[in-house]
Amino acid sequence: ASGLGYQLGCHPGESGVLSAAGRHWASSVRDIRYLEGSYDRHLLTALPTQEDITFRYGGWAPALDSPGLGVTIREDWLRQNAKAERTFVVDAQ
Repeated sequence: ASGLGYQLGCHPGESGVLSAAGRHWASSVRDIRYLEGSYDRHLLTALPTQEDITFRYGGWAPALDSPGLGVTIREDWLRQNAKAERTFVVDAQ
């Protein structure tokens, strides 16, 4: 109402998971003045997601249309980067 705009920024070290969340938010609201994010491939040597959603030439980053966040986590990446692995059993009573 006061004419103030807003910006969607990225987080240092942002991976495809956070990029996907930001991309969904950016494509579902109106009047963003500035937005940034999806630097994945420019920051990480190995992507944690199957999909490479790094922005393209000119900063172009299309909306994601797959279910959920629109990205698939690579289990091999998780195993390589985990500090510990634990298994939890949930009692479904």
